[in-house]
Amino acid sequence: MNHTPPPWEYSNMSGCDISDNAYSAFHIGAGNTLIAQVFGAYENMETDEANARLIASAPQLLDAAQVALTTIINIWKKGIDDPDVIRSWNLLSDAIHTATQNQ
Repeated sequence: MNHTPPPWEYSNMSGCDISDNAYSAFHIGAGNTLIAQVFGAYENMETDEANARLIASAPQLLDAAQVALTTIINIWKKGIDDPDVIRSWNLLSDAIHTATQNQ
């Protein structure tokens, strides 16, 4: 199964409940598809919004990781056996696997 196609966007749905308690709430979606929600206490709104932005950027990050991995493999094939190249290869491979393991 593939993920919902981008672009993913987040929207601020923060407000107050019926007891007048403030809260933070962010919805992450693509078109009419709700992908995720981030809820929290109003005083954590900055962190909650940062988390919503990170989730919304997931498709772009996955694409960037796949391009970077291809580039790193091509560098390695040219005989550049630098430890940072191997470490980057492993980190990107693991992250891509985590994001796509059910595909």
